[in-house]
Amino acid sequence: MKQVQTNHNLLEARKKALENVVNGSIRPHGKLWGMDVFSWGNPHTELIASTIHSFPFPVIWLASSELLAAVVSFDAAVLRNAHAVISYAGGALDEDKFRDVPHVVTTNDVETAFQKMNELRLKRGVILFCHAGTDAEHYENAFKAYLELHQI
Repeated sequence: MKQVQTNHNLLEARKKALENVVNGSIRPHGKLWGMDVFSWGNPHTELIASTIHSFPFPVIWLASSELLAAVVSFDAAVLRNAHAVISYAGGALDEDKFRDVPHVVTTNDVETAFQKMNELRLKRGVILFCHAGTDAEHYENAFKAYLELHQI
């Protein structure tokens, strides 16, 4: 009986881990340049919007142009709390939708996006790095490597 329970627990743990890969959860990474840092793999657009609304400080938000556009289409008011929006993949953003954001940057790679994030940092703020799709693991690893080099 104990073996059956252990197998059941292992199956449940595996199922939960797979759900987190598909519909990831936000991960805290401490501080960077005095800002709170979070990453989020495969987030739901509704959850991103409500999370950004809940942040007490302006947000530097990095994501693909598709994810940025999807969240803004769902809730355009989310941009009221954005200091900067940085797209690192997927092409140009619709400038009209993002006109009220002080800094809108479109890049073709994540490393350039990190450089722009550094240039636009705030004394008090939040960095939210979102990644999704087939390259999500690559982007998460690049973000972790960047943090390892720059966090003190």
